[in-house]
Amino acid sequence: MSVLDRKWPRIVFAVVVALGLVAVTCVDVAVAQQRREHDRKVAAARALHRAETRYLNDVRAIAGKAYNVLQPYQQVLDAMYADPTMIYAARDAFAGPAPAKQVAALVARLDALSVPTTMRAHHAKLRAALNSYVGHLTSIRRQAHVTNYRSLYDAMDTDFGGEFSGDNISWQLALEETFAVHLDGPPKTPYFDASAPITLVTWVFRADRACDKTFDEAEPALRRFEKSTETPADFGLIGRLLQSFTTLMRRVPLPADQQAALRRDIVRRLPVVDASGRAMVAFTRGLEAHNSDAVRSAYQKILASGDAVKPLVAAFQSRHVVICRNLLADLVQIDEPTKHSATLST
Repeated sequence: MSVLDRKWPRIVFAVVVALGLVAVTCVDVAVAQQRREHDRKVAAARALHRAETRYLNDVRAIAGKAYNVLQPYQQVLDAMYADPTMIYAARDAFAGPAPAKQVAALVARLDALSVPTTMRAHHAKLRAALNSYVGHLTSIRRQAHVTNYRSLYDAMDTDFGGEFSGDNISWQLALEETFAVHLDGPPKTPYFDASAPITLVTWVFRADRACDKTFDEAEPALRRFEKSTETPADFGLIGRLLQSFTTLMRRVPLPADQQAALRRDIVRRLPVVDASGRAMVAFTRGLEAHNSDAVRSAYQKILASGDAVKPLVAAFQSRHVVICRNLLADLVQIDEPTKHSATLST
């Protein structure tokens, strides 16, 4: 056997081994490339999931603040639907500019979020739904000075009520679709018969209701005063109603963000109304007892309280609590019992 013949098997074997090594190397390189590609995809997916989670957490926080601003409107509408005579209190509750500004600020916060590419379509729906509230909360304020019941009811129920309900549906659907991406439950949205923290909207509504109740009870006496047919007992009735009014007002819960201002401007001035009420009761008792000194003393207190209550009237006016403003303007201004001047001069 020649030398070449003896070397040939070795050469073949070497070639096969070399080819095997090349093949294994190529396979290892391919597997490594696939693993790196897989790792990149996993890392990208995890990064996207983290970005989506951050976005959803931010949206949830915004939705929570939106609920606290908007649910009081739903509560007032619910009460108005249950008792349409509350429509003027509802009008006053919706007259303030703050809620529309608060929702507009939340829209701005939404705009400032970093939106993952997978959430852009959802983000557009969220923004449109939330921004729709701003226009409707602004437009209902135009009814602040409307006194015609039919016109006001059409604006509050047919127009605003329908628009607000539509906004609620759009906002709810946008949130549900957005949070469904992670199979998460959506945040709360305004809903019938649901609770929410007290805001200035609900405070104004409840304050006006308290004043409206007092107005209803005082109406017969007020009519007699208008016709100059009042009796001595009417002063006592008005006095007791003023004291009842202050009791009701003290029971109205104060919103946390307005508590200090409302205590300063409203609650701490209620004793002036109490003093006026006590003076009117004393005036009646003096007249019935034919005690001119008691009548004269009570009359002076009535006159003094009429001036002292003016800052309280202004405080109600500045917050558009119109029924309360009118109540005090009417009741406390009953400070000129001229029909009984003979008693004062005796």
